[in-house]
Amino acid sequence: MSRQTQRGGGSRPLLLAIATLGVLLGACSEDDAGAGIAAVDMADRGAQADAAVADARPVADAGPDAQPGDAAVRPPCTHDVECGPGAFCAEGACQPAPASLTFTWPADGVTRAAASAFDILPTYLEPWTDAAGPDCPDNRPGRFDGRVDAPPVDAACQDRYDDANANGRFDAVWLGGGGMDRPAQGIDNNNPPSGRVLLLARDATLRVLVVLDVHAVDAAQALAFSQRLGWRLGLPAEDVILVATGNRSGPDAVGLDGPSLERLGEGIALRARTAGALGLLGSLPLQSGVAPTFWDVVAERSAAAIRQAATRLTPVRVRVGRAALPVDFDLPEGPVALPDQDADGVINDATDRAAWRSRSVPLAADERIPGPVDPELRVLALDVAPGRPIALIASWGAAPATRPPAPLLSADFPGAVRSHLERARVGAVAIWLPAAAADTLVAGGPAFVPETDADGQPVDAAGAATDALDQAARAGDPTSALGRYLGSLALAALEDAEPADAALSTSARYAWLPLTNPRFGLAARLGLLPRLGEWLTGRSATDAWASGLQAPACGGLGCLRYRLDRLDLGPVTLLTTPGSLDLAFSLGASEASVPFGDERNLADLDGDGLPDADDPEIRVVVRGNGRELPLVVPAPANPQRFPAMVGLATERVWLVGRANGGVGSLVSRVTHQNVFEGQLGPLLESVRSPGLAGVDVCVAGWPCRGSILLGELAEQAWAAQTPLLADLPGAHELWLLADPPPLGPIDGWRIEAPDGSVRVGGAHLEVGPGRLAWVPGTDLVAAGVIRGDELIVETPGELPTRLAVGGVVPVELRQHPNAGDAWRADSPGAGDLVYNTACELLFADACPYRRPPGPDDPGAGLPQRP
Repeated sequence: MSRQTQRGGGSRPLLLAIATLGVLLGACSEDDAGAGIAAVDMADRGAQADAAVADARPVADAGPDAQPGDAAVRPPCTHDVECGPGAFCAEGACQPAPASLTFTWPADGVTRAAASAFDILPTYLEPWTDAAGPDCPDNRPGRFDGRVDAPPVDAACQDRYDDANANGRFDAVWLGGGGMDRPAQGIDNNNPPSGRVLLLARDATLRVLVVLDVHAVDAAQALAFSQRLGWRLGLPAEDVILVATGNRSGPDAVGLDGPSLERLGEGIALRARTAGALGLLGSLPLQSGVAPTFWDVVAERSAAAIRQAATRLTPVRVRVGRAALPVDFDLPEGPVALPDQDADGVINDATDRAAWRSRSVPLAADERIPGPVDPELRVLALDVAPGRPIALIASWGAAPATRPPAPLLSADFPGAVRSHLERARVGAVAIWLPAAAADTLVAGGPAFVPETDADGQPVDAAGAATDALDQAARAGDPTSALGRYLGSLALAALEDAEPADAALSTSARYAWLPLTNPRFGLAARLGLLPRLGEWLTGRSATDAWASGLQAPACGGLGCLRYRLDRLDLGPVTLLTTPGSLDLAFSLGASEASVPFGDERNLADLDGDGLPDADDPEIRVVVRGNGRELPLVVPAPANPQRFPAMVGLATERVWLVGRANGGVGSLVSRVTHQNVFEGQLGPLLESVRSPGLAGVDVCVAGWPCRGSILLGELAEQAWAAQTPLLADLPGAHELWLLADPPPLGPIDGWRIEAPDGSVRVGGAHLEVGPGRLAWVPGTDLVAAGVIRGDELIVETPGELPTRLAVGGVVPVELRQHPNAGDAWRADSPGAGDLVYNTACELLFADACPYRRPPGPDDPGAGLPQRP
């Protein structure tokens, strides 16, 4: 959001509508503190708060007569960051953190709870019109294809925004989780994104869960939010647990989903100068997708909601329910073979995979193979009286993506579930906690969502109730229909649940995950992730990040610290995990493998002639920036192997995902397929062009601090990504210009250059399917094979067959069939590290299922407990 947003930006009808909606939703302000309740002395908590305040910067040199409460001694501010540690910005001035909690409760051995909802809608939003359609084939549906830094142009095929404040810029609210150039066109007024707070208190223990309808929160911002929330309330940051619902229709809370280079004039100029060869740099927005005021507003509203809830802290009992879902939960064992859709005899080829992914399955589907779906909906009621809950918590492990293509600010199906529960149990606050599952497991999309009536009962095309989903009609509004369906199952699961006494005991451990995604390193240095950038560049000291100097196994971008919390409530234990932890870690999995018949180029990555499936050491040499680096790949890419796992979730233990930071899926190290190989090459090549190495990217439009030359940025990117595959040098597959004729047994082959010289030859060759030919153990790139060469095939008793070569098919792991969402994940292969930490937390530091972390454990020697 622009600077106009900070000022409030005018009094347009849409702004009025947003403000009115906020009132209807019960949006809170800092003035809604409410009165305190009778309490006991919380000296231990006050000491923690005092320590935080002691670290605060002086607010002003006010002189000997100044009093801390005098507004005159508080420096003016517009953002929390201007006030330094231990203070926050409110009412235009820096306020010191209170010396102790602003609310209290009795220490009588009773577990209390309270919950509240609040609004996270932006304070200003300009809508836009999408010109995509049959007459405008180059205009992308659902994405903004105009200019954000210039007045709207009245052109037939150019998207146009409503410049309501007449400042000549598009003051957009960018949606998170779906890629760049997705500004909100408006608000889903029936289901807007919001936040929930849940307070759990017993004696000297307090935990505050803050749940936001956003896709993800990065580690640095999650910690900063917990701190600024704590400074407003006198609350230790360790008492705050921040959870994202995984919603792809909420405001961007990370920063990687803003406007692309083409949306800004500066970006257009830079792209033109580099001829589009920016590699990873071109995959990042030119501006952060996070509005400057977003986290300040969320902190203020969260704090107000917590104060309101604290006035209602009430003794509670617990009911726990579980509902089985009619989904595909299949744990394959051994080689996985998809149906041969095109009957060509090739196992798991592109056609088979496309058909498998587009099949209509109930409720949710995982795009990876194998892809089981979370089979249960879990529900928890916190009751103040029999059958009278003050909070209803529902949890399921599928990412929300049921919204239609129109980019509206929405809470997706979790918001619809909450609405259904809150209408059925008036007075209760409903909370959605995402169960741990990879971000590739998605509710909506091709998955079948049944139409439902107002009670959540599936209905057929005539509107008659049916219990068989295969007889139900497909939902016209899958968001609302799925919300009603899951909400009704949750209520039914609680009907026969016996209430139990509520407990509250807590413990926590740290997981140190290497930041292995070079996109995040570049984004941090470019100012798109400013708080992470402060850590990586050393401008801000923190104990939540460790450099490769402190822990060599952390690599060039260092390790981020994530806190895992265990909350034992008596009949159920909540265990929070960062990011989108793969479902196999939660529910368990058998050992399986997926052979890709059309991905022969991935069968021998090191080109030593020994198939990777049988190779004890897959050693490749990566190249970039004129250097070479040997690297051992932990597992074959084809067949891809999935190790057996013991799941940590049980009837009593719920794994909650997306907590305390973490972006994207966390899978096993041996399951993860790298997707960054080759992406630095274009950037490194571009800076060798005359004049480009000296381009200052900060001047070119990125919001970085100081000055960063493109050449320096490329050097830093190469130095930081050394644990990754920068560029696989070889390839073993040819693309032919024409369909080859049927061939019998092959005696030998060779490839000739146009001048008749032999580039390379051998005995082993497979021709087909289609216009492909595979030569295992031969590096065609090193041999210099190019378009225009000829492949000569020798067969017994026949004249040589001459086939025109169209080129070499490159080895690109970023195109791997199961690459998943590693492109968007900050630490995609670190799932084993999270699993080990969670297991230690559950089994009192004696995990019986500990997984091998790889050659080195990056967390060894780093603090393991808060």
